[in-house]
Amino acid sequence: MRKVTQAVTVFYSSTADDGAGVRKLSVERVVKKVERSRDLAIRLIYWDEDIPGGVAENTGQDRIDTEILGTFDVYVGCMGTKFGPGTVKEFSDAIDAHVRTGHPAEVLFAFDETPVNPYQIPDNFKKAKDFRKSLQTATKYGKAILYFTFSDLGQFEDKLQKDLEEAVRRATSRIRGGVPRLR
Repeated sequence: MRKVTQAVTVFYSSTADDGAGVRKLSVERVVKKVERSRDLAIRLIYWDEDIPGGVAENTGQDRIDTEILGTFDVYVGCMGTKFGPGTVKEFSDAIDAHVRTGHPAEVLFAFDETPVNPYQIPDNFKKAKDFRKSLQTATKYGKAILYFTFSDLGQFEDKLQKDLEEAVRRATSRIRGGVPRLR
């Protein structure tokens, strides 16, 4: 039995173009690998599963904003061809919270470049491209935001594992009193 020395919470936020949860399964595999390599427990929060049902006037986004934001150590966002205003809001909120308070300790983002049938590209794809372009330029935080791209699930898992291992290392250092870094 392995000895777990720390726990980290990761919030995975993605657009709904995940292909029946294929990327979500990849995230779960990567989390298990990182847990084993770092001897820690990772609690994975999903935008679409871990938000309990609420009263009718509360949308899922309202619940995320009030119940999830501020409870995780690492934010991981992902966007494919479909623009997700909720994903962008969650990313922006995570960045804002990081700048203000240092929590979450790490903010990661990925763009799925898997080839798709041009007839299946959503009408709002231009918004997804514009969002990606906005991360490449100086932002209100004074620098471009780093992200990674992938064109197949193997690349996604490899790059996410590398970035998540580093993010978890820095997040656990922060928990112990280290200084977090925006990535």
